[in-house]
Amino acid sequence: MQVRSIVIANIIEFNRRAMTGGFTPGEYVSWDTASTDLTDMALFWYGDSKLVILPRPPDEEFVSDIKIALRYNNVRVISPARTSSSICKDILEDTDLFGFLVDSLRTSESSQIITWGVTDQFYVLLDELQRAGVSVCCQTPEAPPKDKYWTALYLESKAGFREFAARLQEEIPGLHLPEGFTCGSKELAVEAIGHFWSKQRGFVFKANYGTGGFSTLCYPANLLARGLKSLRRDALHRMSFDHFWDNPPVILEEHIPGPNGSRAIVPTIDFIIDSDGMVRMMGAGTMLMRRDWLYSGIQCGLGSLDPAIEATMIRIGRQVGYAMADMGYRGWFDIDFVIGAEGEIFLTEINARKASPAHVFDIASHILGESWMCRCSIYANDHLRLQGSCCPSYSTIRKVFAAFNSDHNEISVRAIPTIASSSLSRRTPYLGYAVLAEDTPDASYYAAQLEGQIRDAIGMNLDSQ
Repeated sequence: MQVRSIVIANIIEFNRRAMTGGFTPGEYVSWDTASTDLTDMALFWYGDSKLVILPRPPDEEFVSDIKIALRYNNVRVISPARTSSSICKDILEDTDLFGFLVDSLRTSESSQIITWGVTDQFYVLLDELQRAGVSVCCQTPEAPPKDKYWTALYLESKAGFREFAARLQEEIPGLHLPEGFTCGSKELAVEAIGHFWSKQRGFVFKANYGTGGFSTLCYPANLLARGLKSLRRDALHRMSFDHFWDNPPVILEEHIPGPNGSRAIVPTIDFIIDSDGMVRMMGAGTMLMRRDWLYSGIQCGLGSLDPAIEATMIRIGRQVGYAMADMGYRGWFDIDFVIGAEGEIFLTEINARKASPAHVFDIASHILGESWMCRCSIYANDHLRLQGSCCPSYSTIRKVFAAFNSDHNEISVRAIPTIASSSLSRRTPYLGYAVLAEDTPDASYYAAQLEGQIRDAIGMNLDSQ
């Protein structure tokens, strides 16, 4: 099979990388389940002409709809015969799949291998491909060389990010970090909240590794009235349910509120560092959040960011990217920010991997080209909760997307399902989608319209929202 890209959805494998100690079998199952749902995003990476390897077969109707919506003509989706926590290991153990992968790389000129993020198992797979006669040294544009793998581990960690960004503060004007501490244990971090409590400022706990806002605990200033002893007891109790907190260090930072104590604006920006060390911007927007700290989606493109804030993010992001490149890091990275009450821009973390908005940016660039940020706005919700419905069926939901797109055929509005294969079967089912429109208000409006139509179609109890 001749393709431009080999896409390996190794999200489960990547998340397991940070689960180093104390995790129960139930916690592994919970994380693996959530990660499996998100592998649908890989179907959109790098447009057409690709082989996509998912840990489990996706919903066939869903894949068919994606191919039609994006006019993919040469996309094949396959899965290993056996599914474990490591898809790269599963590929190696599936003789037929590994052979097909080797043949595809040999017959495809200048093809590339794309993953969510680099792992030990991914480098093992690359070694085995080379032993099979496939040259992959120049075919992994989003992976640092093996001897620079440490840079991904360092920059992805919350402690590594704070140390790295703090060193850049003198070099990059406007680079600000929330005040904070790197603590050797969760107990020490809980004790250290006395610093912020005495100043009547909210605070945030962050485990050294986490994803999507999980393993983060937020205590805005309005919760300080509970008292210091109560706050410490509450934090330790909540940490006891997640063993990421048992793998030090633990970060404690000031909570940054928005104007008048409202929710802060949380923008994000994504780049790729090419093999030659050049930094290319891929997209930017404002994150959609659940419960203030859990990532839910993004609003990006025209009108999604204040122009001055966007310009500052691009400037800082490029300079951070070149500092990362000097360390030897290569590939996709994402920087998250928070805008304070007075308009200050704070860096909050780096993701040294693909980030969730990547599939949204790829959808837009495939449809509209590299200048998509100047031509449309996108409202993308990765987690539209559908609780209150009775086993929502994708067969029903796909009709809503078809009718929606038919109704808006005369204007530049379209809706695309993005996460559906396994997410609809969860105890709390959910759906991912993206709506493209001419500007930000239109994208938000049509997204709300689409959500209402989906809820009506599946008989959802609106009172449960």
